[in-house]
Amino acid sequence: MVTQEDTISTVILRDVTQKRALEAERRKLAHYLEVSLNEIYVFRADTFLFEYVNQGALNNIGYSLDELQGMTPIDVKPEYTKDSFLEVVNPLLTGEQNIVVFKTINRRRDGSLYPVEVHLQLVDEANDRVFVAIISDITERERAEKQLKDELNKSLLLGILRIRLGALLILMIFLRRQRRRLVWLLR
Repeated sequence: MVTQEDTISTVILRDVTQKRALEAERRKLAHYLEVSLNEIYVFRADTFLFEYVNQGALNNIGYSLDELQGMTPIDVKPEYTKDSFLEVVNPLLTGEQNIVVFKTINRRRDGSLYPVEVHLQLVDEANDRVFVAIISDITERERAEKQLKDELNKSLLLGILRIRLGALLILMIFLRRQRRRLVWLLR
């Protein structure tokens, strides 16, 4: 029996330690993605409009986030039309592939172009389908590859010249001997 003098209190305690730890982990992960030097783009599967672009991408491509959110990958990839881009993403949309990797050219806000390697995947979360693109600016890699190829071609050319010079020297020696024989025969 409860009297007027008795007070009933109900206390509900929740342990939010795990929730706070998860939120801290999410903030750390978001920070890592934001400061990544790789360009990270998230765009809608239905409209191709950009939803998220990290700071590394913003720094390299020169557009603001507001500008990019009104754009699609086709706007910054001059090699692609809507139809040709659909051909690239179709294996992801049909489930035929989990990831598509390709090289292309990106166009910065100032109009300059730079080569990139794109790793593209489709993420389907509660019927909200988005593409996640991790893009590497491969300008330095291509420059180094070209320099290496040029040096290799130069080495091959020098090797060929050495072989030809050696063959020419052997031919000259042979002809000199043949000339001496001819002179001896003609006497």
